[in-house]
Amino acid sequence: MEAVPLHQEQEANAASAGNAGNAVDLTSPTFTAAARLRDLQNEIAALQEKEAEDAPGLAGELKAIEGAQTYAHSLQELVAITKHLEKLLRACERAAAANDLKAFLSGVAEAVAAHSTAAEKCESVAQLPSAGVPVQLCDLADGSLARTAGAQEKLVACLRGALDDVNRIAAAFIALQRSVQQSSFEAGIESSLEAEAPALWAVEEVAAPIAERLRAHFAAGRPTDRPDRPEWLFETALRLVRQLAPATAPLQAAVEVHGLGDVYHVPLEFARAIRGAVKGILRDHVYPRLAKLANTALWLHAVEEAVSFERSLAPLRGLTMPMTSPELMESTAEPWNQGSCLELLATQLAWSTGWWAAEREEAVRQLDELMDAPDAWQTAPSAWGPTAEPSMDLMEDEPSLMEAWRSEFWPPAGAEGALAIVTDLAHKCAWLADPTARRQFAIAVPQEVLRKLLSRLTRLAKTAEDFRALVSPHWAPRIGAYVNAAHWLAHSLQEAAGPLLLLDLEDSSDGHGRGSVLAAKAESFSLFKQKWTLKLARSLATAFSDATSGYRKRTNFEQFAAHGSGRRDGEISPRLQPALESLATSLQTLSASLDAVVFSDTWRAAAIAITRTMFNDVATEAHFTAEGASQFQTDVSGLIAVFQPYTPRPAAHLRELAEACTLLTLEPDQAASVASNLAAMTPQDGVAQLKALRVARLTPDQAICVLNQRLY
Repeated sequence: MEAVPLHQEQEANAASAGNAGNAVDLTSPTFTAAARLRDLQNEIAALQEKEAEDAPGLAGELKAIEGAQTYAHSLQELVAITKHLEKLLRACERAAAANDLKAFLSGVAEAVAAHSTAAEKCESVAQLPSAGVPVQLCDLADGSLARTAGAQEKLVACLRGALDDVNRIAAAFIALQRSVQQSSFEAGIESSLEAEAPALWAVEEVAAPIAERLRAHFAAGRPTDRPDRPEWLFETALRLVRQLAPATAPLQAAVEVHGLGDVYHVPLEFARAIRGAVKGILRDHVYPRLAKLANTALWLHAVEEAVSFERSLAPLRGLTMPMTSPELMESTAEPWNQGSCLELLATQLAWSTGWWAAEREEAVRQLDELMDAPDAWQTAPSAWGPTAEPSMDLMEDEPSLMEAWRSEFWPPAGAEGALAIVTDLAHKCAWLADPTARRQFAIAVPQEVLRKLLSRLTRLAKTAEDFRALVSPHWAPRIGAYVNAAHWLAHSLQEAAGPLLLLDLEDSSDGHGRGSVLAAKAESFSLFKQKWTLKLARSLATAFSDATSGYRKRTNFEQFAAHGSGRRDGEISPRLQPALESLATSLQTLSASLDAVVFSDTWRAAAIAITRTMFNDVATEAHFTAEGASQFQTDVSGLIAVFQPYTPRPAAHLRELAEACTLLTLEPDQAASVASNLAAMTPQDGVAQLKALRVARLTPDQAICVLNQRLY
């Protein structure tokens, strides 16, 4: 019997069904796909029965039929999904015609979900191999894909119509808000700043469901609501802004209707609204809980994550974070820090004190750890320059290391680390736009850290003083590091630059004027430096005085009154030589430990004290023959030579002694004439007489006193 073609068999079955009066739509895609699927299943069963008899010949045919079966199954699913999508779209059209907004939005949401499923199935059908698939199924597939595309166009048309409605609603929202907040809108239009322009109610309504979900997840006791994981809230909010803000762009048309396009950009306003939602959660839940827990680690982590959130959100709000510190100083209130999550902390005393206490505790902990480090008082690498290597003089064969007394600053590592702690605090202070809050933070935290540092320096220096060996090789480097630290810190705070400018505020409420927060501590470190510089100088002078006690005794003055000492010309007195050597050693030790300013102040002050001692105890007390005056001049020259390595004109710093030697070594007739003239002249004329002898430091009375010590 001849086999009947498949399409002829289908037609016969359809005719038979029609004669029987069955009301079946033979052209229905669903009927055709289902019927074809049943036929294919029957054929597969028949082929499987014959497979045992003729397996090699039937394998290929079976494979083709199975492929066609898969194709028909996927097509059947696509037809059902497309039919459901068309049904939803008709419901949307009816809701729109009836002005039923709730039903329309619900239907559109379902239609979008159905279209997403249909699109996936279309892609699946398109990728299936069509070889061996009956022509009817291929034609049916093309028709189904076309129907899906048509449904997509209808959906887009519905959404476009809905968008027009939403824009009209948003425009009405804005009109209402402008009538209520007319002055605020005018101020925003004039300034074009986010801080001045009021938040749009329409955008806040769009963001409201998202805000509610954020609150439900992070402020309602769920597992995601954890005090140690504030980043979950911040990261979720950032992700939502990145994902959803672009979708709000079509609402810009409602803004343009009111001529506010230069002031508002809807995606940026959406980011602003989500930021407000996050701040609401912080205000109502996160910060009160942190204040109650009073845990330093939790406070610090929350603040760190809040800063990270603000930095990441700034570009999404259309703001550019300043890259350099001077840019931060244009004003204390900038668009990027207005209403920040950290500024919110300053609105409640319990929150601000909790945050500041945590910052202070952590900063002091870091400071103590820094001060206790083995290398805390070693010279900071920056003092050696960028390469931290010995410099090479082109005229020398050997490299020369930088010396402390030749450098303007020679800070220890501990001082630089301490200032770095204060600088980090200044960066956090930048997020406080209000000058009052910023100043309160500066006083509560950075200033307190600096106070602790000064107290630590004072305690360490006092320990060295108690050993009465400030200029000894063992203690000089330590006390030098403390004084160098104070000098460098005083300069850094007084000449505040970079982030430290954030703490250098103009505030005259307490009468101190600009920079009172930093200036007060800069003055304290400067006073420390002055105090301990003078102590070092006094230690040098005292050590020299003790070492020259024998030289300055009256029993030793006989050598100056004698007519012959038996010593060679230019030989320093034996009782003075050890003192000069000890002084030279101490100065050399200090020069390796003190920076240029501190060392200069130290040895100059010591020189003044030593000069006074030698002038009062020797030059005006001993009696001098010509040989004795020459010996004293040799001794003074030796003393001056001790300071020669540190100044090109050392005699200028021991001026009274040098001038005393000038008067003691005058020729007898000239000395007698000068003495008589000074006694007869007025003080003014006496000064002129002495200047002619290049004696400018001594007064006429002092000059007469020295001249009276001459025995020749």
